[in-house]
Amino acid sequence: MTESVPMNPQERRHAEAILLGSLFLHPEEGVALRYQLRPEDFSEEPHRQLYEALTAGLDSRELVTVAAISSLLTPDELAGMGGVAYLAFLYQLGYRYVSCHQPQSN
Repeated sequence: MTESVPMNPQERRHAEAILLGSLFLHPEEGVALRYQLRPEDFSEEPHRQLYEALTAGLDSRELVTVAAISSLLTPDELAGMGGVAYLAFLYQLGYRYVSCHQPQSN
């Protein structure tokens, strides 16, 4: 990241979780983000690993689904972040965030 907004650790984890969850819904945004955001910009190792898996999924043109991304992680990485349940949580978190910030049609 070129410049970061001051956040406490809990806010930062939450913002990272929303970002990662949003990439499940809009993987095309990950293509542009890849040039601005590096894995080491994430505050927690599981988020770094997940971001790397998401960008690897984009590179391989795989569908960015919970199942596809979980297959790109090692069993230890997946277990370390809370398993498929955590990936599903991120997806739901991203969905709630994205749906709340959609432009309203008149």
